[in-house]
Amino acid sequence: TELIPYFFSVAELLAASEDEGDQALARRMYRRCVDAEPPIHGAHYWPDSAYRAGFVHQYEVEQARSRLAAD
Repeated sequence: TELIPYFFSVAELLAASEDEGDQALARRMYRRCVDAEPPIHGAHYWPDSAYRAGFVHQYEVEQARSRLAAD
């Protein structure tokens, strides 16, 4: 789950390529974003210096879903 923003960033770079292999890999990376979403957002937490509860990468998951739906 913590890797969602990185998966999304790499997918965006690959999707901008004209190479079909890169675009296929971008779709797989978008799928990883969607698949990494926790089933219960409120049960997810971030044990760092500023404790946060909830799912903080919803934007990236929604964008990945929309990019997959556009294909």
